[in-house]
Amino acid sequence: MRTSIGNDGLPEDRLRHTGLFPQVAHEFIPGMFDMIQFFLKIVLSMTFIVTATYIGRKVPSLGGLIATMPSTALLVMIWLYAEHSGDHALMEEYSKGALLGIFPTVLFFLAAFLCFRKRLPFSLALSAGFASWLLGAFLHQWLTRFFKM
Repeated sequence: MRTSIGNDGLPEDRLRHTGLFPQVAHEFIPGMFDMIQFFLKIVLSMTFIVTATYIGRKVPSLGGLIATMPSTALLVMIWLYAEHSGDHALMEEYSKGALLGIFPTVLFFLAAFLCFRKRLPFSLALSAGFASWLLGAFLHQWLTRFFKM
């Protein structure tokens, strides 16, 4: 049996056992890239939320505009595309869901706005907002299934 020699003069079978063989490094690195990508997602998302909150303290209406811009949807779209580039069916379905998901979000903010206008407690405003959003989300799911959108 002939043993081939690696770049550093060690037999390749020894390289495999010592963990220095390039295939071992190649198998290890994708897991590391996934972890780095995961933490990058967290850091970028947190940075956006903290920035929107800071601006919201200074100029509440601008903070509200920034918070409701398609920032979350955009970040998710970027992550989906990065992980599934070329899958236009997935991107189409995601875009459709986000587009139709605007309706429940409008219901959430409408209910919260009306509660705050009546000077109701914060917890009640959030509860009414989430209840409205949930109703809109159920309607969203029913319509997409009923009309096979």
